[in-house]
Amino acid sequence: SKELEVSARRASLLAEAFSLLSENTVYHSLSVRGPVVDYNEVVNTYIRYAECLSLFLQAENEKYAQLCLVNADMVLGLMANGLANDCVLPPTFHEICDKIYSETLFPHSKFLSDGSTQLLFDVRARRKSMGTDRPLPSAVNPWGMMINRNRV
Repeated sequence: SKELEVSARRASLLAEAFSLLSENTVYHSLSVRGPVVDYNEVVNTYIRYAECLSLFLQAENEKYAQLCLVNADMVLGLMANGLANDCVLPPTFHEICDKIYSETLFPHSKFLSDGSTQLLFDVRARRKSMGTDRPLPSAVNPWGMMINRNRV
């Protein structure tokens, strides 16, 4: 039946997403493990989190989509530190990310809550600010909770 096919497709996407999430966690921890951060791997980690986010969105799993967004935002913090210390972004970084956002993230983000949608746009805006003279701050606090910018 149609419902069974949809359910099987979501299960397959979730399995692939969880595998990529686990793999990316290992790559991320290895990139920051030594005395010198591997900033090329940090850039690749961000791209893999965007790909993982895409899979969770296609499976309509908001909880783990949020986890990917929070992790991607954390990686952007590392990226900002590297850029402040004379590292440079690969020339195709923003192009690759823009393609992922436009082709897979935005088309599958319809089911997200308002807060998750805002976080998606905040992380995207922060990523686009990387490599400029005014990178944006994190949209989440160290515990992964969205920062309310309207407080006094």
